[in-house]
Amino acid sequence: MRSSSPLTVIRLMMALLALALSPATMVFAQEESTTRPPAASPANQELVQRWIYIPYQNLKQVFGKNDATIALPLSEYLELWNKAHQQSLKPGEKPPVPAVISEARYTAKVEKEAVRLNVQLKVLSLNQGWAVLPISFGDAAVGKVSSSTNRVLLQGLGQGKLALLMPEAGEHVVQFEVVTKVSVSPDGRRFEMQLPNAGISSLELTIPEADQVVELAPAAALELLPTAPGSKETRIRADLGTVEQLKVNWHPRVGSRPDMELLASVTNLTSVQVQDGLIHTHAQLKYDILRGQLASLRIAVPADHRVLDVTSDVRLREWKLSKEGEQQIISVELLGRVDKPATIQVHTERSVPAENFFVAGIVDQQSRGIHALSVLRESGQLALHAGPDVNLTVELQRGLQRTDEAGAAPSIRTPGATYFRYFSPEFELELRARPVEPRLVVNHNSQLIFRDDQLRLNASLDYLVERAGVFELRFGLPEGLTVENVVATGMKQFDVNETTRELVVQFTEKRLGQINLTINGFVPWASASAARNLPLIEPRGAEVENGQVVVFAPEAMEVITETEKVISAQPDPAVAPSQTGNARLVSAWRYQQRPVVIPVSTVRKPSRLTAQVTTRLDVRQGQVSSQTTIGYLVEFAGLSTFRFQVPESVASSVQITSTADAPIKQQSREEKAVDGWVTWTVVLQREVLGRQTFVVTFDVTPQAGTPPEESATLGLVRLIDSPLPESGRNASSESGKNSPAQAEAAKTEEVGNKPASPVVATTVPLTRIVGEVVVTKDRALAVDAVASGGDVESIDTRELTTPVPEGFAAFRYFRQPVEVSLKASKLDVQGVVQTVISRSLVEIVVDKAGVVTGRARYAIKSSERQRLRIDLPGDAQPLGAAMGDRPVALEKTPGASDKGPYTTHFINVARASGADELFHVTILYRLPLSPAPFGSNGGKLLLRMPVWGGLDAQGIVTQQSRVAVWVPQEFSLVSSPTGYTLETRRKFNDLILASPLNSRGLEGLDEWIGQTASGMFDFPREGRGTLYSRLGSGNEITVVWWRLPFYTWIATIVLIVVALLLRRTPLENKLTVLLLAATIAAASAIADADLVLHIVAAMFFGLVAMVLIWLVASIVNCCRPGKPKPVEVPLEQPVVKTKVEEPLAVSTGDASSATSSKPEEPPSQNPTGENQS
Repeated sequence: MRSSSPLTVIRLMMALLALALSPATMVFAQEESTTRPPAASPANQELVQRWIYIPYQNLKQVFGKNDATIALPLSEYLELWNKAHQQSLKPGEKPPVPAVISEARYTAKVEKEAVRLNVQLKVLSLNQGWAVLPISFGDAAVGKVSSSTNRVLLQGLGQGKLALLMPEAGEHVVQFEVVTKVSVSPDGRRFEMQLPNAGISSLELTIPEADQVVELAPAAALELLPTAPGSKETRIRADLGTVEQLKVNWHPRVGSRPDMELLASVTNLTSVQVQDGLIHTHAQLKYDILRGQLASLRIAVPADHRVLDVTSDVRLREWKLSKEGEQQIISVELLGRVDKPATIQVHTERSVPAENFFVAGIVDQQSRGIHALSVLRESGQLALHAGPDVNLTVELQRGLQRTDEAGAAPSIRTPGATYFRYFSPEFELELRARPVEPRLVVNHNSQLIFRDDQLRLNASLDYLVERAGVFELRFGLPEGLTVENVVATGMKQFDVNETTRELVVQFTEKRLGQINLTINGFVPWASASAARNLPLIEPRGAEVENGQVVVFAPEAMEVITETEKVISAQPDPAVAPSQTGNARLVSAWRYQQRPVVIPVSTVRKPSRLTAQVTTRLDVRQGQVSSQTTIGYLVEFAGLSTFRFQVPESVASSVQITSTADAPIKQQSREEKAVDGWVTWTVVLQREVLGRQTFVVTFDVTPQAGTPPEESATLGLVRLIDSPLPESGRNASSESGKNSPAQAEAAKTEEVGNKPASPVVATTVPLTRIVGEVVVTKDRALAVDAVASGGDVESIDTRELTTPVPEGFAAFRYFRQPVEVSLKASKLDVQGVVQTVISRSLVEIVVDKAGVVTGRARYAIKSSERQRLRIDLPGDAQPLGAAMGDRPVALEKTPGASDKGPYTTHFINVARASGADELFHVTILYRLPLSPAPFGSNGGKLLLRMPVWGGLDAQGIVTQQSRVAVWVPQEFSLVSSPTGYTLETRRKFNDLILASPLNSRGLEGLDEWIGQTASGMFDFPREGRGTLYSRLGSGNEITVVWWRLPFYTWIATIVLIVVALLLRRTPLENKLTVLLLAATIAAASAIADADLVLHIVAAMFFGLVAMVLIWLVASIVNCCRPGKPKPVEVPLEQPVVKTKVEEPLAVSTGDASSATSSKPEEPPSQNPTGENQS
């Protein structure tokens, strides 16, 4: 039904609805529309009559519903939208969305394993400024982007999300090049990607394979496009509408060739793995098509197998599982016929049976493995692999042969597998699987320690668990053993079953490999017990046990082993003696099999007491101090009470202290003395075992009126037997035995014909005493010491166990009692030197003006604690003084005159150090010399130095002195002063080059004196320095100085003149002169080497000039031609020509005859009248 009135109403409603439509409504309209948009040119568009259907009943009710929908073409919707939007927008109002995609075209082409898409988007920007439109292509990669305006930007937002940025409103055409991957599935090949939301979407796809079936998701109408003749392509076109996720799947159509009888062979690669109670079978059946095409196949599987999956490298349509007889048949349908090799993989599993089982082969038409049916032949390989918890053994093997890993196919190779090969499936392979039982190898070390009332057990077990892991370990416990603690890594808990006497240790997880356990416990055990077996823990289920038992016991306990009743244990001599606490090693055993029986009995030993006594007698004026150190050694059993005796005269002044760990509880003395000796009893707070030391101190003072020369006899501390404690008496009575020392005290009495019970000892005898006495004295006393009694003997003080350096007499004894007689007399006091100056260093700098700057440093030991006298030269001006790093003042003696050679001063030497410790004193002074030196070219210089204690000092000794003197650079100190030794080792070049000697031989002065140069005094040094030394003190020093340049000029001129005079002298004469001068210099150097060195240095340049002159003269004479020897003729006589038959030729140095054929003319005379050579 058509009506103009309803149509008008509909159009009005459309205009109103367009104002309220959202982008979601746009998407809905796009999804509903499957009509292609009209072409751009109206001329090419055919006029189509469109019908609009409206309800004719209840029209008002229909249009009154707000949620009613209307379907109309997209082009009309967009036209209405644009008009409504233009009319509805007011100035300054923004559109509801910044931009929309009006149309999207996708052109895709499959290229091997990828799909390349050209995407064209028509985007309408609604904002006047920049607009942002989010888009996404999912996992596809965007390779290129362009736009019609070249002003659209692409922004990456991460995770496959993009955004288009448009600078202005209007339509923009944006083109993308997108690439995505192709995946392969049993249904064929496919690709999928995410698309932007667009009102109109279309897809053109080109597949480089002919006759392909294409499927789209979501479904859309496909149009097959024509292709060029002979091209192997498939082209389709589809209108998508609004699609967010596109999936494209294609596969070839079923072949149309006529069926031929299939002829195929199969290579079966089967891998069987037995693990975790299951048998996993993985078969790879490779079908080789010999004839025909493969469209379906059948595979036999045993009935008890559970098929997990069937896969292939070709496309499968489906596979079904059916049961035929006692086996299962897998029917596989391929998606298309194939004439190329195809591989089918079948995965199955089943439980491991308790009895034997088969894993492969066909017997009596029944398959015992995974095998192909309806094939020409089947051959293959089989790999068996057992898990770590299974032992797999072959019970029956027929029709197949064993091969090694190198001959197995790579796809079934597994480390540790067993491989077989067969050429026909009619074979049998019967196996048996047994769970791997854990193999336990344990190293069991048991440490048994006897105590007073119990036997402690410390068991260390090192397990090696092989083959299979364990969750718990079990141990058999001996009777009476109480388990205190179990320590193991990863332990959950431990339980003790008292009924079965079994210990169970559980772990938090299955353990394999090394497991270390420690079990601690104890068994009640009396100190004196009859024979009992040692309590040993038995590891249950151990295949190999290497056991070791070590037994420790205290010295007071004797452990007796009944060796004839020992079972499975052998003595272990390799165990080194050791000790645990106060327990020693008594026995060691080793075993490797069960049962192990080691019966022992224990007997408590009586206490054994020895002592080391050291007495030191210190003799002083009017008093003798005695300090006795008693070192008891208690063995076997502990003691808490000790007794000793002291002389009655000192009993009330005795002081007793303990230097051991056990403190003294009580010390008491007996009221009455016995034979002049008083007994002291010391009780400790607990029984001690081992060493216990007491120090007994008292002083002996002579009575008033006793002459000091009389000798005093002093009795040494006497040790007596100690009481036995109650526990020791009970143990002694229980054992019925006494020590050899107690045997005499424990005599039995005869009562009638029956012996009485043994007498229990109540004391511990002192079995051995080693005593030493050392006597020390005051230095002012002379003491004579004589020891008597016992077996005392005199020894050297170096033989004492603890040497006493100040001791002068020593004695040793092994029996008591011992007395020492001392006689002391006082010695006269002899005076000693009060001050010793071990080293004295005086540094003197003399300038050209004749002013001396001196610094004196001393290393001193002195008993003087207040002031020391020091005399300075008379005209000296003190500049400062210091003791160590502390400045002190020099105190001038009141009334002392400065006109004499020395002026008396005192220096304060108060200090905190002792009298035998070194301290350093530094004095800086200035002294003008009169007359001033260096006014001539040489002379002597007298330098006075500070003097300690004055010139007639008593009680002051200087051991070693050094003096360093600096003079101006052009001067040099020559020779060694009287009483001093020259220490500066001069070098020849230092003298001839006038080098300063500040750093040559003088750099170690601070180290020699033992004190660095103090920063509080500035002591500059310049010029040429020389160092002198002597033993003892030196008050003054007289040095000889030269002006070295002056003497150098004089010596040079003299030697040049001598060289000119002697230049005609023969060479042997010149050498004789030089050798004679050298001999004289060497002989003089023995007496004064420094003087000779200065003389040679002054003559150096002259000697060089002399040698050069002589050398030039020799060269000139050698180069001149020979001439006749001149004949001397008196001047007053006329010259007469003579005929010389043999003329002589004169040469420098020596004359030689030469034969000439003609005579020489007589020499001519020069105007001066001298002969010309």
